[in-house]
Amino acid sequence: MRRGARWLFAAWVAAACAAAAAPAPEEDGAGTVRSRIDALVRSALGPGDWSVEVSPEDVLDGAAAGAHVAGPPSVRPGRNYFQVRLQDGERSIQRILTVDVSRWDSVWVSTRSLPHGAVLTSEDVEKVFRRHDEIPSDVSVDDPAGLRLRYGVSPSQILTRPFLEEAPLLAVGQRVRLRYASDALEISTLAEAREEGRAGDVIRVRALGAREECRALVSADGTVEVVLP
Repeated sequence: MRRGARWLFAAWVAAACAAAAAPAPEEDGAGTVRSRIDALVRSALGPGDWSVEVSPEDVLDGAAAGAHVAGPPSVRPGRNYFQVRLQDGERSIQRILTVDVSRWDSVWVSTRSLPHGAVLTSEDVEKVFRRHDEIPSDVSVDDPAGLRLRYGVSPSQILTRPFLEEAPLLAVGQRVRLRYASDALEISTLAEAREEGRAGDVIRVRALGAREECRALVSADGTVEVVLP
């Protein structure tokens, strides 16, 4: 089987399985196949400036009377496969349609290539109005300046939540103020962070000049406090 034929067969199987899993649509004589698909997409994704592109187009503008239109169990931004079953006299015709869903929205993008682990600055990001197929919740990001990249990015790449994380207060090798306090004693000395940490993390540190490491709790001010075993 040729590569193109294998792809078409796989798409047909995926759409057929999706149609079997999805609730059977009711027949509706109103509108066209195109309008039926558009309505299913908007019903699944909710309000928004959605753009729906369907191919092949030869059946889209035909009347939807007697047509069964079924999408996947979960329509998502990006590529989806819909199954359309049409009746031509006594002959039933089944078609698999590729449905690409995108939207126009304000999103944060990178202004240049940046490596994994880079902490973003205001010069690294900008907000633009762009067509995209990201999940809306993934692009609902406040100003990402100050956050760290989990993955490297290229110029003009959309910055989504999965790509971002809170930057640590302490980096590996950074000198920190280590404190120990009890009812009778309070000690403060310089130490080296042996692993990165955010406020509330317990990390390994080593007092300068000491051989042994200890565990310490990172405070919001960047100091650490000894945690006893």
